[in-house]
Amino acid sequence: MSIQLNQPVAVQTLLNSLQRGTLSHAYLLQGANLEEQMRVVLFFLKKLLCGKEACEGCKVCKQISNMHHPDLICVKTDAATLKIEQVRELQKALSYCNVESDFKMVVIEKADTLTIQAQNALLKSIEEPEQQTIFFLLSSSSNNMLPTVRSRCQLLTLKPVGRSGEENIRLTQGEYSLATAYLYEHYYKGLEAASHEYIHNTVQHLIVLIEGMLSSQVEGLIHVSKAQGLWPSKSEQIAALSTMQALLQEVMYQVLGLQSLCRLYKDYPSIETIARENELPVIKKAMIGVEEAQRMMRSNTTGQMALEYAVLRLQDA
Repeated sequence: MSIQLNQPVAVQTLLNSLQRGTLSHAYLLQGANLEEQMRVVLFFLKKLLCGKEACEGCKVCKQISNMHHPDLICVKTDAATLKIEQVRELQKALSYCNVESDFKMVVIEKADTLTIQAQNALLKSIEEPEQQTIFFLLSSSSNNMLPTVRSRCQLLTLKPVGRSGEENIRLTQGEYSLATAYLYEHYYKGLEAASHEYIHNTVQHLIVLIEGMLSSQVEGLIHVSKAQGLWPSKSEQIAALSTMQALLQEVMYQVLGLQSLCRLYKDYPSIETIARENELPVIKKAMIGVEEAQRMMRSNTTGQMALEYAVLRLQDA
């Protein structure tokens, strides 16, 4: 299966940023496996550099496939950790001029094994790159990265591959449904309020918010206003936006007829209704809006302002 079908959300997020000219200087990939993460990154780099839209046959595409492009740097290790010495070698390589492209491209495999000292050293390069540089940090979980590094990156969560929805979920308690267990494991783990009832209520409120966003500008803004009291802290607001992306992703899978990641619609039939009543371009625009809201919150914009922007952008489009 092509990477665009296997990882539609991650790939489309990158392509949208490329088309809009809003590429992030750093992306943090989590989920799936290292091979799948590399497939996403290499596909995108071919789209970025190939004059024929990732033709796979030109010199550039072959260089990228073989990891031999002169402006592509890959940092990896067979040891248990990536050490600060490797980051310093990377920084030295970044100080040299580009050879064949406008970008320096850095791929760090198993970035979550970077030592704390190495992550702190890398942080400076991400914040103050020598030239036009794009970092791709590949990790099993972004939770293993320092918050200061995570906050400088755009997070891309990949869908697990090669297994069914049930096998991708570790039930933490018997009473958790597939949907709430997935959300608990990936978005609410560590939050004090992460009870079954809290998660269920959050999902219900987010579904209503999504319905309002897709309905009209007025309805969307009304629901955004109502939602503010539900998640008072910034950490809860960020978790809610992440869950909103997961729900929209589920809607998109329904529209495309793909097997879902965690089969949320079994617990929340409204998701199937949203998919039936909206076309794919509308769902994609909603996902882009939520993605931009997440980016705005990382820049210290309030949750309400960020969501209002997402609603206005969707309806204007």
